[in-house]
Parts: sequence; C-alpha cells; structure tokens
Amino acid sequence: MESYENKISIADKNKVIAKFMGGFERYWYDTLDKVWDSEDFKSPLAGGKHTDDLEYNSDWSWIIPVIGRIWKMGKMVNINFFDETKTCECRIYNWGLGDPQQEAEDANPIKAVHQAVYDFIIWYNQQNKQP
Repeated sequence: MESYENKISIADKNKVIAKFMGGFERYWYDTLDKVWDSEDFKSPLAGGKHTDDLEYNSDWSWIIPVIGRIWKMGKMVNINFFDETKTCECRIYNWGLGDPQQEAEDANPIKAVHQAVYDFIIWYNQQNKQP
C-alpha cells in the first residue's frame, strides 16, 4: 500500500474529506477569502471554516461522522490498537470476508484513521468517476 503522507499536505487531504462530506467552498461574505461551508447545520463546516481550520486530522468529533458515512455505504471500519508496538491500525473493508480496501498504521490513532479515510475517499472517487 502506497502512502500519500509525504506527497499531499494535511490541508489538501482535509479538503478532499470536506468535499466527501458535502462541504463546498464559498467566498467569505464580501471578501476574497474562501471558506468551507455546509448546508447541514450540524456539520463542523457549518458557518464557514478556513482550510487551515479543518480538523479532520486532529479532532475525533470531525472524523467520526466521516467513518459513519463510510459505514452507511456498506463498508466496515476496523480500528485496532496494539500495546506491544504502541501503534494503531485502521482498515476499511467491504462487509464480509476479504482483504481491506484501505489501511493505515501510525503511533497516533487519529493520524492512522485520517490516512485510511483519505485513501478510501480517493479510491471511492476513482470508482465513481463520470466518463
């Protein structure tokens, strides 16, 4: 499995996740500043967030709804903690048996989940490209 960790910035990964969650960019009132927003008032994006303020990589309350959306798509998200190695592993599977479609491992649990979620969204977007 290839890691995008060193190739794509956290901010760019967070933008991909925000779009997957129904977020969109808009101008901040009458300025040229762009912010991310959502029509879902319960979304952490609601009200406008600058790209640098997206917290999918650092706040569980942001990433858990993303896991919920993936789960509702018929995927299983498995998060394992290993005491021996002090690492966390996140795997995203189809329901049932089979190899994981995406997986990531890191000493920081939210970082592992963020990477696996990002990898899943990239895979999902490629599968659903319009010709």
